[in-house]
Amino acid sequence: MESDDPSRAVERVLDIYTEAAGFDRERVRRWAQWHAVTATFHEIRHGYRVAPSGPDRERVTAFAARPAELLTPAA
Repeated sequence: MESDDPSRAVERVLDIYTEAAGFDRERVRRWAQWHAVTATFHEIRHGYRVAPSGPDRERVTAFAARPAELLTPAA
């Protein structure tokens, strides 16, 4: 997430994983996006242990939501 181009880093991870596992890339993308969204929702709903409140919680929420955004194809 601290890469100069996080979108490219996510794409690279997807490429490596799908090639090694022999899975359909688009299906893996949707699966990863679903997990990113549900994990973020769970943490928002149930609270973060590392940042239970305040500005740190907002930073953690934004950080957690970023992979879901990066996995969303451009319209």
